Amino acid sequence: MTITKYLTLAFLGLSATAQVQVSPTEVVLDGKSLEFRSNVAGGAITSIRLKSANINPLSWSLTKDQMPKNNQAGTPFAGHFLCLNRWGAPSDPEIEAGIPHNGDIHLATWLVSPIDTNGGMLSYSTTTTSEREMTKLTRTVRMPQITGFVLVSEAMQNTGALGRVTNMVQHPTIGPPFLTSQTILSSNADLGFDQATDPKLLVQKEFTWPMGKLESGPADLTKTNDERGYVTSHIFSKGQKYAWVTAIDPNTNVLFGYLWKAEDYPWLNVWHYADKGKPVAQGLEFGTAGLGKPYSYLLANDVNFHGRHSFEYIEAKETKVKSYLALLFKVPPTLRQVASIDIVSGSIMLKGKDGASMMIPLQGLKF
Repeated sequence: MTITKYLTLAFLGLSATAQVQVSPTEVVLDGKSLEFRSNVAGGAITSIRLKSANINPLSWSLTKDQMPKNNQAGTPFAGHFLCLNRWGAPSDPEIEAGIPHNGDIHLATWLVSPIDTNGGMLSYSTTTTSEREMTKLTRTVRMPQITGFVLVSEAMQNTGALGRVTNMVQHPTIGPPFLTSQTILSSNADLGFDQATDPKLLVQKEFTWPMGKLESGPADLTKTNDERGYVTSHIFSKGQKYAWVTAIDPNTNVLFGYLWKAEDYPWLNVWHYADKGKPVAQGLEFGTAGLGKPYSYLLANDVNFHGRHSFEYIEAKETKVKSYLALLFKVPPTLRQVASIDIVSGSIMLKGKDGASMMIPLQGLKF
């Protein structure tokens, strides 16, 4: 049986009613193969669940007490959240002024717009604004009723009268039970560095995916059984149109991952956290930043990595639109590592390192 046929059969025979639900706390897209959930407060995507296996890879979350003090007025980080205007901690003066880690939108309630469910597509849009960060963000989510992906597009507008530096970093983090010490990561990432490395020595201590050279020693970044915690950051080869990262659980044969345009998000940041020898969080973060420092540091020091900066510029009143595909479906037991993912003739083309391939139609969606 070909993988394409295997995938098609996996989506048949599902009879759940496809619908969209909106409550004061969350938005739910209830499709026939996937269920998607997103918080209204803070906007985090807390669940993309594969119904046939009852698996939500985005199970990781923090409690309010675990949040940075300047974020405790907002919703705790969970699942896949967006870091907007900054990745990581603000400067000390910004913290004193009330700016939270990873941007102001985590303190806000997102407004859900009218929902369109025509053409076999479950979809909605939501908007949030920050006056002090002079930002408006509009997110549009589209999920076909029978398929294994979700398309998310986000439009960030600078509402201010001055151009400035900014960042957009997607922060999906997978957790148990999908995440185990046997989970296998794949990506088309290229050169990278350990976040623990002196920023002035990034090129001297660089390495090529997947064999990491951490400050604490070597690491195979495709494996999740390392007892150490680390964050590595990676760029993609020049001319690479699409960037991607996947995680496969060999116990359930479920693949979860992301595909995006490399020009939109030129960095992949892999966060690994273990507790008592077991992995409890694996961040598959992708965005416009690869060095987690305040802008005061990034602008005062020449710390670009092969010409890639850890910020981008947005002009006065400019709107930047970026999109990504979240992938979730079962694969045959022979497929353990992904060799490539591309868009071919209106379909997602995925090839395994075992030589097998599958195609997932985008059902008319443009990406």
